[in-house]
Amino acid sequence: MKRLSIIEYSVIDYLPKLLIKEISKYDTQMLNEIRIRNGCPVVIEISGQKRVLDKIILTEQDIENIVFKVCDGSIHTYEEQIKNGYVTDRNGIRVGLAGEFVLKNDRIVSIRKYNSLCIRIPNNIKGVSNGFYNNIYKGGSVLVVSPPGFGKTTFIRDLTNNICEDISKNVVLIDERNEIAMKVKGESVFLSKSVDVLTFANKEYGFNQALRTLNPDVVVTDEITSHEDSFSIKNAIYGGVDVIATAHGNSIEDCLSRNFMEIFKNEELFDYLVFIKLNNGLREYLYFDNKLNDLCLY
Repeated sequence: MKRLSIIEYSVIDYLPKLLIKEISKYDTQMLNEIRIRNGCPVVIEISGQKRVLDKIILTEQDIENIVFKVCDGSIHTYEEQIKNGYVTDRNGIRVGLAGEFVLKNDRIVSIRKYNSLCIRIPNNIKGVSNGFYNNIYKGGSVLVVSPPGFGKTTFIRDLTNNICEDISKNVVLIDERNEIAMKVKGESVFLSKSVDVLTFANKEYGFNQALRTLNPDVVVTDEITSHEDSFSIKNAIYGGVDVIATAHGNSIEDCLSRNFMEIFKNEELFDYLVFIKLNNGLREYLYFDNKLNDLCLY
């Protein structure tokens, strides 16, 4: 299983050199998150453990400069993302934004006076889904559940690549935040070239477009967060398409009890459920069928 280090990501293009130097003292291949707050020490997360960088304290102007560079010097171009609370840089790294929300007619139109950033560093771990794919998966729909930051996106990206080894499969990726098919230095090096990618498309549009024009066997998408997402996925599954998706939850039961997720529990739409948890700082993968029976690898 291979990870890329921070120096192989575009993040080094827009963070202060002193911060990069301090972060580089750690095992950056295990870096998950960089959290920057105005006037506070920077906090990084490595293998699920927080580290406080007492020597690095950034200002509001520093944060403004970072956002400006992430947006390639054109804030206006990224306004649609900014009003949703994040910016995805050109290589697929998501930067969460906190600050003063600007309202117009009771609708959020932008964010200004940024006071903190949450930079999520994606991990490409080749082979992380091999145990599931080779020993359990026989085709069908898959829901991957975990708390935030435990590797859901990493798992479905690798599973997508495994499925694409069968070149006869039409696989469509609805990549709403450009996090799954991320690029490094302008080229997507993590995802199979045989995937049809709809970047920045929401699920309602993405599923409609995929089903009408791309004839998919499998549709891969990121987090389910609303009734609209659930409805789009249900339509695809009942239309004979396998769906691979993710959702937040402290357990499978917790996830499926949310009101917009109950449809998947009641109608048992997902054939497989994968739960990711941390055990002594290491990720552990649990596999279940649609009746929550344990599918043990051994």
